[in-house]
Amino acid sequence: FSSINLATSFAHANSKTVLVEFDLRNPNKFIDEVFNANELVGISSYLINKATLDEIIVPTEVSNLDIIQAGQIPPNPIELISSTKTHELFKELRERYDFIIIDTPPYGLVTDAFFLMNISDIKVYVTRIGYTKKKVLATNMEDIEGKNIKDLYLLVNDNNEDKLRYGKYAYSEKSKKGKKASISEKIKHSRKKTAVF
Repeated sequence: FSSINLATSFAHANSKTVLVEFDLRNPNKFIDEVFNANELVGISSYLINKATLDEIIVPTEVSNLDIIQAGQIPPNPIELISSTKTHELFKELRERYDFIIIDTPPYGLVTDAFFLMNISDIKVYVTRIGYTKKKVLATNMEDIEGKNIKDLYLLVNDNNEDKLRYGKYAYSEKSKKGKKASISEKIKHSRKKTAVF
């Protein structure tokens, strides 16, 4: 949901944007439903040389926004994600788009998201107040810090000002003028073009 909103926002701001559904284990059906897309070819097809990039890009009704679906679930997702073909994919996408939004599996359950973090310019960890367990969040944040992952942002859904701090992790960030800086503002001003969710 967050990746769809962010991708749509960039597209409405006249930035050529692509939303890449990179959960090869459990594809995000919500993305397919929102954009009324049901292509059988997708990322998995491209990574095994069964489709070209042009064949897996799906235009949407939203101006400036394309999507790339996961495609059929492969037996070896991590092998495909960590292959040189994935790097080739993003090299081509960077040449075509202003922003690339990558929707990934949840961090911590599998290593897929970690590999995709190494490809992206900005990493957005999506959590939800009242749903995400604090212990899990703290463990994942410590793991991310231990792996020295840079340019990480925390997006908190269903937030409330009184709940925005846990331990040493602050869930909100304010600019020098005292105004909150949104995730999209941070991405726009960073001059970096690939964000992973």
